[in-house]
Amino acid sequence: MKNHFFCLSVLFLLYGCKGDPGPTGTPLSGNIAGTVGLYDDYQTVYIPDRVIVSLEGTSFSTLSLKDGSWEIAGVPAGIYTIRYSKPGFFTMKNYNVQFVGGGTLFLDEQALGIIPSVVVSYIHVSSVDTTLQINVTGAISFPSSRYRYILTEFSKTPIVKQSDMCFDYQISALTDPDSVNFSTYQIIAGNDKIKSGLKSGDKLYATAFVLPYTWYGFNYNPSTKKYEVNTQGITFSNIDSVIVP
Repeated sequence: MKNHFFCLSVLFLLYGCKGDPGPTGTPLSGNIAGTVGLYDDYQTVYIPDRVIVSLEGTSFSTLSLKDGSWEIAGVPAGIYTIRYSKPGFFTMKNYNVQFVGGGTLFLDEQALGIIPSVVVSYIHVSSVDTTLQINVTGAISFPSSRYRYILTEFSKTPIVKQSDMCFDYQISALTDPDSVNFSTYQIIAGNDKIKSGLKSGDKLYATAFVLPYTWYGFNYNPSTKKYEVNTQGITFSNIDSVIVP
């Protein structure tokens, strides 16, 4: 009899509660807050108001105040991509922001660099099989008293809409002060290839643009392992192509 009662008790514990999950509850919510800064090519600070701060894939968004502060209230717990945008400046993102809710999450300042007036006039890309390198040469529209950062983006798929694309690889270059020309190369082998998902014989399509001095002009998405350019209003160079050595 005791054994029979014990078995019934075990069965009740294992199965009796299964059909009654109880109240599911609601996820905790809270606020996400931070600051944003706007900078020109000489690190001059603009009044950082009216920057659109939004949680991608949701209806949550707000505008920054004159001191650059912003706050989004009533956000359910979750993992979010935070997008910062303002016309005339590069759009930036924070990926995989984990929010547990139940309070306020404060984020570090996000800097947005101004879109430079100087543009890349042209680029030419080539490869050298013996040294496993990709060469980039080109010129910008007019010289500057300071060096300029040039970013060449490479995609394994044909480039259609340059201002909203994902790229597989990138190479940076510098112009000398008071010069329009730039030239650089990068050896692409071993771990560099593996990280970018490239292999010898791949055809890459390339285009370039001028970065702001803040260097904030592109986003690296750790989930897709792609470089994203999400800014409207950038002037890109011509499109060239090269075969991975």
